[in-house]
Amino acid sequence: MANWIMDYEVSLKDVNVKGIESISLEEIMNAKREGSAIRLIGFISHGEIKVSPEIIPLNNPLCVNSNLNAVVFECVYSGQHLIIGRGAGGKETASSIIRDIINIVASRNVNDYKSKKILRMSRGIEISIRNLCN
Repeated sequence: MANWIMDYEVSLKDVNVKGIESISLEEIMNAKREGSAIRLIGFISHGEIKVSPEIIPLNNPLCVNSNLNAVVFECVYSGQHLIIGRGAGGKETASSIIRDIINIVASRNVNDYKSKKILRMSRGIEISIRNLCN
């Protein structure tokens, strides 16, 4: 998102990532008692890019459940915007993989795809790519 929306040129190694593995059951229960929940939040602002667990009030738009994702961004003239949509579900994941394959094939010499290790993840994907190229 930083690259696409904010015109950054960063990779995953530039992101300060803290996962959820260190969160204790006690921290989860404390957040619940306070009317909050712990959510993994990505933050991009003025060159700072991070992902970390944050305590979010239950009424905060970022406190979504199930397979929903939420994005809040702020524009100078139009203010704050919220987008909520389905995230990691079966159809969403399949759609994302197909989009990635199409992007990879479209950006490379189609006749040379067999030499690209990134495209040879499994026989099923090779077949899909071959069908897309013919």
